[in-house]
Amino acid sequence: MLRKSVVAMVAACLFIGSGFAQTSTGTITGTITDSSGALVPSARITITNTGTSAKAEVTTGDSGNYTVPQLKPGAYSVSVAAAGFKGFEQSGIQLRVQQQARVDIVLQVGGVTESVAWRHV
Repeated sequence: MLRKSVVAMVAACLFIGSGFAQTSTGTITGTITDSSGALVPSARITITNTGTSAKAEVTTGDSGNYTVPQLKPGAYSVSVAAAGFKGFEQSGIQLRVQQQARVDIVLQVGGVTESVAWRHV
C-alpha cells in the first residue's frame, strides 16, 4: 500500500512538473539558397521583433540553415545579407507560443547595396 502511494506521488510530481517545462517562446528557422538552389553559407540573418525592436543575429553555416530559438511571441521581420547577393527582408511574420516558423529565403545575385523587400500578408 505504501509503495503504491509513493509511486502515485512521484507520478503526480512528474505530471505537475511537466507543466512548468513548457516554454512561452517560439523559434524562427529556415534555409538560405540562391536562385539556382545552391546553399548560401555565411549569410548574416537578423531577426527583428517589430513591436519591441529587439534583434537577434545569427550566421548560416555550410548547410545554409539558421535557427533562432526563444523568441517572444509577436510580429517579426527577417533580413539577410550575404556577399555577392542583394539584401533581402521579409516582414509580417507572426510568431506564436511554441511555434516553429519556417522562413526559407532565396537570394538574388547582386551588389550588397541592392535589396529586395517582401511583405508577408
